Amino acid sequence: VIPLALLVGALAVGLWGLPKAAWDNDLRRLNSVDAALVAEDEALRRDISGLETGRLVIARGETLEAALRVNDEVARRLKVARGEGLLEGFRSLHGLLWSEDLQRRNHRALHSDAELIGRVEAALAAEGFVPRAFAPFAASLREDFAPLRWQQLAETPLGRASEAFIVPSRTATGEREVLLLTLLAGVRDGAALGRALAS
Repeated sequence: VIPLALLVGALAVGLWGLPKAAWDNDLRRLNSVDAALVAEDEALRRDISGLETGRLVIARGETLEAALRVNDEVARRLKVARGEGLLEGFRSLHGLLWSEDLQRRNHRALHSDAELIGRVEAALAAEGFVPRAFAPFAASLREDFAPLRWQQLAETPLGRASEAFIVPSRTATGEREVLLLTLLAGVRDGAALGRALAS
């Protein structure tokens, strides 16, 4: 008798609540976010890092080296855009790692300047530095050049910070690619910045 009474009671409660129930197949509504909290979160992130959430540039490549080459060009164009007042700044893996190609070109340029070391030492001495403290730099220009690679950077304390800029991905056809993220700050003219990066 008691189990039957419980069943009838449960059925009555269910029928009473049925008109108030509504079916919703939109999963976004199940995970609603308070707009005020989102705005506060974005403001706090901007105040702490100076970077805008949702404003970024993506460099793509089939390999990390290919993506780094694109990233080198992105950084070059963003520096020009910053000088033109299109944005306040940006943060990128470029601040820690250049493509091997760019590293080699820079080393060749330094190595080909026979008077570089003399000028550097004179400039350092004029600013109160002890020039011989920079002798390892001069020696490095005479040695065989080995570019810094991601594996080496990853083993340093900066490796964890660098990982945030690298996103392994796949193309629409399933091929592997690497995406490198550049975070932007203080974008003043998004349309002009887009045109500067369009190609």
